[in-house]
Amino acid sequence: MDPVSVGAAALSVVGTILGIAGTSASTKAAKEQAKWNKWSNSVDARWNDYSAEQLRKAGALAEWQQRLDTQRTQGTTRLALSGNGVDVNEGTAARIQVDNAAFGELDALLLREQFEQKATAAEFQANISRRRSKYESARTDAISSAGIMTMLGQGAAGAVDVLQKWPKSNTPAVGSGYTAPYSGMTQKETEAVYLGGGW
Repeated sequence: MDPVSVGAAALSVVGTILGIAGTSASTKAAKEQAKWNKWSNSVDARWNDYSAEQLRKAGALAEWQQRLDTQRTQGTTRLALSGNGVDVNEGTAARIQVDNAAFGELDALLLREQFEQKATAAEFQANISRRRSKYESARTDAISSAGIMTMLGQGAAGAVDVLQKWPKSNTPAVGSGYTAPYSGMTQKETEAVYLGGGW
């Protein structure tokens, strides 16, 4: 056997093994990164859901507080007006109270709207994070499949390369009973030809 051909075939085997190992390592790293991204996005989604819930609770509290403040203002106004001898149920005094109540209710509704907008934005962000988490889950599966296919391809290409570089013997194995096709020569005659003995 030709030592150069054997060495080339051996190097081809080593190169194939190293290529497969490198693909395996990079596939594993990419898979772990995708898993981390999936986890991170799912945590973001849960946090944004919690934030939306807390914003709605804070909005309800602020709305209630605004209505309470309006009632206090109404009470203080009625007390001040009646203390000065004004009939609080008629005329301008009554109109002031109606206006105060209306503006107080408007302020309460505006507070509700502001907190609802913030809660909706948090929910929107949570939905984006959930979508990203699903994408990363699918990407993890795709990375695994692609890595396996790449390693199989590298193994097949390496096997073909080794077979092409492996030395081929032109001499039949001694004692095998081999007769060269279509020659009609016996084994001894074939060995004599191939081993340089001639006829």
